[in-house]
Amino acid sequence: MALQLFLDMMSQPCRSVYMFAKKNNIPVEVRTVSLVNGEQFTEEFGKVNPIRKVPALKDGDFSMGESIAMMQYMVEKFKTPDHWYPAALQERARVNEYLCWQPMGIRLHGSKVFWLKVLKPFITFTFHPNREIFPRINQVVDCQLLLLQLYKPMRDRSSPICVVSF
Repeated sequence: MALQLFLDMMSQPCRSVYMFAKKNNIPVEVRTVSLVNGEQFTEEFGKVNPIRKVPALKDGDFSMGESIAMMQYMVEKFKTPDHWYPAALQERARVNEYLCWQPMGIRLHGSKVFWLKVLKPFITFTFHPNREIFPRINQVVDCQLLLLQLYKPMRDRSSPICVVSF
């Protein structure tokens, strides 16, 4: 039986969960929840995730939210390759350290780029971003890349551990 994923692809955590499932050939049925239309506030969705946030996962009678926890659940249920979430205690601890740090260390700054490149021009009807913001966007991206260098796998310093999605 396929997992049901409740997603809005405008949400970076939703895209992460979806890409993880697809990359690992995990059978999923995607249920779109439009945040713009307020579908997360429906009674039906509230039964899946009482917090009313996406992404959400439903596996039979079991349901949960929070993208990282959902991916950890998929790792355990579908026995994904060890490179996603290592079995070795200290390697897994490094991954957990990164997963706890990244929402404020990287994702917060990535949201700034999304705001500057997409939302602000859309809301203010200036669909062509002002040239003044490009240096600020480059600074944010450069900062993210530098921070990611600190969290490369200890055994292979030459390969990145994640892709930042905007």
